[in-house]
Amino acid sequence: MNILEIGLAQGIEKGIEQGIEKGLEQGTAQTLVKNVESAMKHFKIDLSKACEGLGTSVKEYEEARKKLAAVGLQSTAGETVGNISRGIS
Repeated sequence: MNILEIGLAQGIEKGIEQGIEKGLEQGTAQTLVKNVESAMKHFKIDLSKACEGLGTSVKEYEEARKKLAAVGLQSTAGETVGNISRGIS
């Protein structure tokens, strides 16, 4: 195996690792957003109470929403970020 092949193999391996890491981050963000929004909808509570009940913060929820929006993913209900955070369906 020459140096080019070694570099290529290392690059592919690094890319796979980064892809897995990003996928885990996105999956965690999706789960958080889904759980908060589900709690808001089913228990008819506001964002703050939903986050408190799930052991997270509004800030963490908002950051998760921003991460998902940055990669083109929406909430489970397909609603806009602003409406969800204000508790408007």
